[in-house]
Order: sequence, then C-alpha cells, then structure tokens
Amino acid sequence: MTTNFANDIFISYARDDNAEIVPGDPLSSWVTAFKRHLKGEIRRQFGIEARIWMDDEDYGGQQRDEKILQNVEQSALLFIILSPTYIKRPWCREERHAFLRTAGGPRAAENRIFVIRTRLTEEKTVPDELRGIKGYTFFRETNGGGSIRFGDPPREEYARDYYGAFLDLVPDAAHEIKRLNRSLEAEPGSSIYLAQCQQSLRSNRVQLANRLNDAGFRIFPERYYESDAAAIYTDLSKCSAFIQLVDERFEEADQLQWEAACKTGIATLRWRSIEPQLNPNIDAPDIRKDDFEDFQSDVVRIIRELDSQAAVVNCLSEKRNGTTVPTASIPGNVLILRAQGDARLADRASMELADFGVDNEVLDKEFPLSTIADSSDYCGLVVTVGQRSEKWARTQLSEMRRLSIARKMPPPLCAAYKDKEDDDCFLPLRFKGLYDLPDNWKPFLSQLGIQD
Repeated sequence: MTTNFANDIFISYARDDNAEIVPGDPLSSWVTAFKRHLKGEIRRQFGIEARIWMDDEDYGGQQRDEKILQNVEQSALLFIILSPTYIKRPWCREERHAFLRTAGGPRAAENRIFVIRTRLTEEKTVPDELRGIKGYTFFRETNGGGSIRFGDPPREEYARDYYGAFLDLVPDAAHEIKRLNRSLEAEPGSSIYLAQCQQSLRSNRVQLANRLNDAGFRIFPERYYESDAAAIYTDLSKCSAFIQLVDERFEEADQLQWEAACKTGIATLRWRSIEPQLNPNIDAPDIRKDDFEDFQSDVVRIIRELDSQAAVVNCLSEKRNGTTVPTASIPGNVLILRAQGDARLADRASMELADFGVDNEVLDKEFPLSTIADSSDYCGLVVTVGQRSEKWARTQLSEMRRLSIARKMPPPLCAAYKDKEDDDCFLPLRFKGLYDLPDNWKPFLSQLGIQD
C-alpha cells in the first residue's frame, strides 16, 4: 500500500524512563516492552503491521540528531511517554516541536498525538500543547503521593491493569493509522461527520469509523475538540451526513453537535445504546435502538444512497446551467419519488420501467422537490403510494405542481404507483392527468414520447 508516512508511530521518551529495572532483563526496559506490546496488539486486533520507530541507539552526535528529527517528521502519530523526567528533557521538547511543525501546529496535530501517562505528573508542568489531549494512564497512585507504573516488576501484580490500559489505546491508534495512511491511489469518498461521543461509546465509534474508512469515506472531526461551535460548523460544512452515538449521558457537547447538524440541514443518523426511559432527552423517533452491527451496515448503505442522490443533484444543476454532461451520467428519463416505507414499491416500479427499456432514478422522500422543479433533464415523475403514504403522495404532487406554476413551467407528467397487492387499497388520488400505475404504463410512457 502506498502511504504518506515513513513511520506509523514515533515514540518520544526520556532515556531514564527506559532504563533496565532488572539488570540483564530487557523486558524491564519499560518503553522497549511497551513498543513490543503495542505492535503486537495492533497486529492481533486489526491485522496492521505498524511501523514503530524509537531512538534506541547509544551513540550521539549530529548525525544521530538529524536521523531522529527526520523520523519524527515522517511519522503519522507521535506517542509521548509522559513523566516528570520527559518534561525536563530539552531533546524531548525538540522532538515534539519538530512533529508539531510538520503537522501544522498543535491544533491540527491533536488527533495525531497520544500521551502515555506513566508517572504522576503535576498538571501545571505539562506543556501547553499537550493540555486537553486525551491521555492513556499506565500508572496507579500510591497512598504516599507517589505512583507505580504498570508493567514494572513485580509485573504480575499489575498485569491486568497494564493490558487493560491498551484496550482504549490500541483501537484509537489503529483508527488513526488507517485514516492517515490510506492508499493514495484510492479515490476519496464522501466526508462524514461522526460525532464525538461519551467514553462508554468510544469503542463503538472507533469500530464504526473503521467500517466507514474501509468503505472509502473520510471521517470528521479529524481532531478532538470540546464545545467548539465554530470548529463543529466548519467540519459539518465539509460533510454529507452526520452520525451520532448516544447513551444516557447526553451532555452539552452532544447537544451542541446535534443542534449544529440540524441547522446545516445535512442527513442525520443516530443510534442509542440504552432504553430511552433512562434519559428522556434521547427518546426521539430518529434515534435507532437495534443491533450495532446492523446499524453499521445500514449507515454505509444509506450514505452511498445519499451520494447517488447528490450525483443526481449535480447532474441536474449542470444541465440547468447549460453544462455538457456525459450521457452516462445523466439521470433517468423518469424519476421515482418514494416514501419511507415504500422501498419495495419503488424497486418494483424501477424494475418495470427497466423492462420497458426506460432509464430511471429512485429518490427518497428527503430529495428536494425544488431541485426537480428546476430541472428539465427528466420527462416524468412517479410517486409511490403505499397503504400509509397516500397523504404524503398527495402533498408531493400538489407541491410539485405549485413549484412548476411558480417557475412558469409546465408541470411534469405525473403518475402514482400503487400497491396492487394490498386488499385494503384506498381510493385513487384525484389529480387531473394523473396516471394510475402499474395498470397504465403504456399510456403513460406513450404520452412521454418514450414508447409508441
């Protein structure tokens, strides 16, 4: 795979933090053992052979310094082994600043920096550029005000804590490696805003982000921010859909992202992990509560459908503005507009049109009628009418005619495709010139000039 970086991870650490605690025991060199475990867990859980670089040579000099800076600048992620000793070392600061310069500054690099907290450290001594970045704790405080680093001898006592600390770290690191090192030859897909979420849902978010990345989508936000409305709106403006995972702790940051998505008008998809009675704030009809695996599959499918509809919008816009559009990209001669529960009807109508040799495009109910009314690139409109969608169909037809009149354009030739298998079929819609389908396909297509 062609990638953007020479290294996936650069580990920045103070040499004192990697000293052998047990002479002759290389596993007692904490940073060296951490690197080995990190590489192994990323391979085991995600099948990624992570390229991890750390300076473990004993010689010094300018050549070594240049080699270190070259490697830190060519790394996707910076892992900082944070301790009081690390903070005091000037060379550790040089490594950090070199990475930040290459990454475009602290704000742009936030998602690419992983702070591994290995010792109790006074917060006021932590460098400004590292404050606010999520840390991964690999130590436990003692009663005397000190700390015990997970993985130090006796290892068995804190083995569970040591490996447990990798549970959050490894998925986050693997996600960033895949995001930053995706194939340069791959065509970019849509951009998706996958909302930041509560800690309890982080593993779900990483899993969904991986699924979307694998499907070719770009994920925003690309850095961590909290309650930054300007940044949220900036990222939302780049995206075609908003996805949010919620639980009982639906807090201010969750609400801020949701309200911003609603104001921008992009498609929204939400999923909850609990029953709504635990928190009335998430008892909303648009929030799904089903198997997370099913939700992930539906997300990919729905976003691809949105992409298809966006392509239709672009084609209609180009046609309206006089741009030459290749024949293969022009939407069908007949547009099929379907209600939420009428997917089966729409598919049947589409197949029947295809049997007549007629190009067609299925659009869902969110597709803006104003875009259709502004276009001259289609010749007929079919609206599905299921058992529960008659009122919706009537509204769509009325609104379509109103828009056409307002634009001083003849209204399109319309047809209602009804569910003939429903024994409780309702009265036919009363519109002048409206064709009942599927009984009247040939007259409808003949009027369109498509069939003799």
